Amino acid sequence: MGTNPSNEKNKGKKTKAEIVKQYHLREVSFLCKYVFSFILIILASQRSGQLTFWFGTFELLLAALLTNVIRKDIARNIFNDVLILLLNVQMCVLLYGNTYVTLVMITNLEHIQDLTGRASYVLAAIFSVGFAFLPVRRIRLKARTSVLLTGVLSLELIFCMFAGNSYSPYYAYLDLIRQRQERYALKKQAEEANVDKSYYYKEKITGHIDKPVNLPEQPNVVCIFVEGLSQNIVEDPRGIMENVAAYEKKSLNFTDYFNHTFATFRGISGQLYSGYQENNYDENTLISLQDVLKDEGYHTIFINSEPNNTIFTSFLADLGFDTLVSNVGHDYEGLLESLSDREAYEELFRQMEQASGEKDPFFISMYTFGTHASWNSVNKKFGDGSDQELNKFYEADYYFGEFMEKFEKSDMAKDTIIVFTSDHATYQDEGFDKAFPNADRTVVGLDRIPLFFYYKGIAPADIDAKGRNSLDLAPTICDYLDISAENYFLGDSLFMSAELNNNYDTVYSSESDVYTTRGGVITTLPKETEDIFLDGLYGYFYIKQGE
Repeated sequence: MGTNPSNEKNKGKKTKAEIVKQYHLREVSFLCKYVFSFILIILASQRSGQLTFWFGTFELLLAALLTNVIRKDIARNIFNDVLILLLNVQMCVLLYGNTYVTLVMITNLEHIQDLTGRASYVLAAIFSVGFAFLPVRRIRLKARTSVLLTGVLSLELIFCMFAGNSYSPYYAYLDLIRQRQERYALKKQAEEANVDKSYYYKEKITGHIDKPVNLPEQPNVVCIFVEGLSQNIVEDPRGIMENVAAYEKKSLNFTDYFNHTFATFRGISGQLYSGYQENNYDENTLISLQDVLKDEGYHTIFINSEPNNTIFTSFLADLGFDTLVSNVGHDYEGLLESLSDREAYEELFRQMEQASGEKDPFFISMYTFGTHASWNSVNKKFGDGSDQELNKFYEADYYFGEFMEKFEKSDMAKDTIIVFTSDHATYQDEGFDKAFPNADRTVVGLDRIPLFFYYKGIAPADIDAKGRNSLDLAPTICDYLDISAENYFLGDSLFMSAELNNNYDTVYSSESDVYTTRGGVITTLPKETEDIFLDGLYGYFYIKQGE
């Protein structure tokens, strides 16, 4: 049977209905892509103001118009996908994190799983990527494209002239590159100058207070770093952290005390070494608090609340403690296979009991993980349990109270000082703003944090730190114990008059962010002062690497 030549000729061609269907699908895809981005812009601007809306809208229009210039389908779609993805990322981060993408966020990307406690974060990320890669079609605007492009660019430039570039999502990426280049130049400058280590060297830790007479010659010391805890949470009138608040009142309590950096790696290392870190995993070869106490005969121990996190475990191993308590492989009840706050405080008490049976005094440090951004509590709920931000801090407080009750009843209470503080301030994300709408915050990673010393028989008192920061933790502990040693601490004892403080312990530095907290007020540093600080900072980064 013969074939019809016309059928063979039309076999590979699409029917009119198929062409129309494909066209409509592209129309729907095209609209969904831009509508989703526009919705993100609206939501983000509700948190950060109208300028975010206008800059975001102008740059969404720019992305669409620039895409329209490209004739080839593949090139047009790739170009558009990248632009829309970059815009979506900025709007999502602004929506949930109160700021555009920062260098700190980029350096902590490998720990992104720590933010998966909120389903909304995960869904927003999936949709932002998914919609960004929808195909687009070219609109036939002919000569009008260039006119519209010129008009939108002109409006953007006018807004930039009056409001600056800080609200521009695309400029924020260029600013990240600029910041990184500036920091790299400072680093090279310090290396080429071959900074003299002696500039940072101190022969001793100057004493400003005598060790209380009711303490033994070498009291044990326990230092608790709570993940991301701002002082306003402790002071909240709803009584979220009643136990911590109660112990502040019966302790040596430091007020108007701030974190010196962000986030955890920099916060823990920075406090133990009284210095800054350039990158998360930089090793510090200088003298630490644990080194000083070790030389005084203390057995030093760190309890790892993330034993199944190999990166964090490696970081802790480099801190130079005699013992790292890190029980890998256990089925812990905390999120991401971490110790819950209940398990962490139980482990702390267990290690204290074990160490107290030895002849040497002990210094035990522990970081609790349960209050991390985006997480909910595991065991305890605050009120009706509807706010996971309140839940996690309530749970942290509950188990701290339970631990302190056991501690007070033990013989260890006679000769052990409890130092309670945080690795850094609570990050001001969407969950924080919702739970604490009246919190007075100006910088998302900087705030007042708690610090108190407690032992049985202590004379309670408040000491106004007057804006000094967590660089002072190590020298303050040494001063309280009447321990002096050679060191490279950038901080000083909080028992020293605030008027005599140095150029570092009122300066918050985290990647490109530099602020002063002098006098308990957060402000930007004058340009000349910032330049002097950065010279000293990168000199410190250079010498702490060692030979």
